Amino acid sequence: MEVAKLYENDSVKAYFDTIFPLSEVRKAHERSEEGHARGKIVLNIKG
Repeated sequence: MEVAKLYENDSVKAYFDTIFPLSEVRKAHERSEEGHARGKIVLNIKG
């Protein structure tokens, strides 16, 4: 709950490198293994 408040108040920011649909989990893993991501690699389970 505390983290959610920090995020809502812009005290904490999340940076995303790439968002992949779950069907591209292999590509997401390859991106992670490259070691050049400048943020989080996200798997979208709804897409």
